[in-house]
Amino acid sequence: MQKIIEQEKDLEEFFLDNVSDEIRTPLNAIVGFNDLLNGVSGAHMDEEEKIVMRDHIRHNANRLLTVVNDIIDLSKMQKGCLTLHKTVISLMETCYKARESVKHEVPSEVKLKHEYPVALKDTYLYADGRRLEQLIRILLENACQHTTSGEVVLKVRTFEALDDGRTILQIRVDDTGEGVPELHREQVFKPFWKIDQKSEGLGVGLALCREIAHLLNGKVYLDHDYNGGASFVFEMPLEQL
Repeated sequence: MQKIIEQEKDLEEFFLDNVSDEIRTPLNAIVGFNDLLNGVSGAHMDEEEKIVMRDHIRHNANRLLTVVNDIIDLSKMQKGCLTLHKTVISLMETCYKARESVKHEVPSEVKLKHEYPVALKDTYLYADGRRLEQLIRILLENACQHTTSGEVVLKVRTFEALDDGRTILQIRVDDTGEGVPELHREQVFKPFWKIDQKSEGLGVGLALCREIAHLLNGKVYLDHDYNGGASFVFEMPLEQL
């Protein structure tokens, strides 16, 4: 019992340390860029430089909001009250929003790519667009954090299930990063767990992905047969209109 209590205390301290860093970093950027814009330096900037500054402020504000939302969702997940709000959504628009939300997180030596069949261009489905976008965004962020060169590829396709003939939507994110060591593959979806404890992030993203996938009547998993990096796959029955 004492060992369990100590482990929970260590997890709590680790989480609080990570939350502090994840909040402080974008907040410092927002304050810093805002001071530059409104200070002496701002008076000598041309309009293009100001646009870049505002873009950095917007990105860091969105990053801060994402961190706060993930913390709130983590709390809801632990209480078992994470919910869905289904509406009619565009599959391609949802994927596009997820890609746009991480474009500032992509390392300079990494290319963010996507592969979609033309047939899915005008696909609409009945799902929670916010949660689906959140799941894709987390998978992309996770790939970008562990890839220093090469590419991160978002792939979308559908296929027919062999057991019941249902149409399955598959969204996978492949990267050319260091991959996940075999001894850690069962741990990646645990809250607060990270391969490298010094890496960015709260360590809750993949745990949230698993919960969201479950709510969407789907599953998310690490493709053990993928060679070259890591490949995380999400699959759910496609509720087309």
